[in-house]
Amino acid sequence: MAIIDGGFIFLAKKILESDIWRDKPAWWLKVWLYLLIKVNYADDKPHRKFKRGQGFFRAEDIKNECSLHDIEVKTIHNLIKWLKSTTQITTQKTTRGMVITICNYEKYQDLDVYTNDTENDTENEKEKKQKRHDKEQVIDNTSDTATKGNKGNKGNKTLSQFLDFVFMSTEDHEKLINEMGRENTDYYVHRLNDYLRSNPEKYYPDHYAKIIEWYHQDQKKQGKSKHHTKAKQTPPNQNGEDMVDLKKKYFSWLANKIPLSDEQILNHQSRYGEELREEYNPDGHPTYLKELIFKFGMLIRLGMIKELGLPDFEEWRKENK
Repeated sequence: MAIIDGGFIFLAKKILESDIWRDKPAWWLKVWLYLLIKVNYADDKPHRKFKRGQGFFRAEDIKNECSLHDIEVKTIHNLIKWLKSTTQITTQKTTRGMVITICNYEKYQDLDVYTNDTENDTENEKEKKQKRHDKEQVIDNTSDTATKGNKGNKGNKTLSQFLDFVFMSTEDHEKLINEMGRENTDYYVHRLNDYLRSNPEKYYPDHYAKIIEWYHQDQKKQGKSKHHTKAKQTPPNQNGEDMVDLKKKYFSWLANKIPLSDEQILNHQSRYGEELREEYNPDGHPTYLKELIFKFGMLIRLGMIKELGLPDFEEWRKENK
């Protein structure tokens, strides 16, 4: 028998009794099936960026991929809000879209839930179900083995989590510290973490290698040697301060020159303010949103410097040599 590529999902017959089948427009069901098909069937490996039942989505992409040419994007947002209100999904806003988690995905995509109801099955149907279940296990186990064996012994290293989205072995983390110093290591780990949070569609199989790549690119931009050197041994300016410290000082100076409260940033008439207003919860919000408020606050300030006659970073750096 020919094998069908592309994978599969389980769809319970009780969907015929659901509100989305009986009471909602037909395209709502189409989008619901699209979400079920597109989310991860298994955890991402090795870094587990998206877990089983999760995926990254944009309303514009849903509209295009479901061929909903006559449907406005805001109407798709209404559908998503309804799915949230009925506890069928949860969402986490990002700067470029959203991470959607299907609630009860584990339950409805488990063959055992369906195989327990086999009183009316023929022996042949039971055998087919068992074969499908066995094949699913083989595929999953093969994936695990392939991941663990990737690139020789590297796949056998135990990965540690740094912040929310950065993963590497403790050995690689120590190598970064020896390579570029602890301060630069902390800076690049935070930089990669922020980038992955804001761009969940991006995937880097080796976070250690990506940080090394960024570090060497920055060294070249600063006119440094292409060989590995420690930042603290070759400071980028005459005062012995690296670029990270200088930018921190500039942003601190700029924040004093253009004071903005969280409320002013939230109410700012820009895409930054709009995104923050969608996420804001008056009862409190997670750390990542506080980071976004700070980040967008700086972007708003940078957009105001010309109007206020304030220097940009390069001008400020020259003035403060």
